[in-house]
Amino acid sequence: MRNLRLLKSLHCSELQGPGTPQCFSVLTDTGKVLLVSEYSVTEVDSRAGHVMNEVSLTAERYLPEDGSGTVVGIQDLPDQESVCVATATGDDFLNTNQVSTL
Repeated sequence: MRNLRLLKSLHCSELQGPGTPQCFSVLTDTGKVLLVSEYSVTEVDSRAGHVMNEVSLTAERYLPEDGSGTVVGIQDLPDQESVCVATATGDDFLNTNQVSTL
């Protein structure tokens, strides 16, 4: 691990979204970042530093509306053109249109 070197670091402190970020995934084809909180999935263009899209996980009933839900993982699956999200209750859901219709 001594041969590893950080090539680039991005910081977007001005981005505000509902809830506290719980995990993230980088979309390998675009470089955009998916941030997941207890309320939503937010697609962020890290280069431009702004929100591209946001989908509520509570309105779609994937997580409880009171914010007690926990997302434990999100993974970009570029070969399937989809994103998989896992919750602490054991629920998994797969989106085949990225974040637009999660």
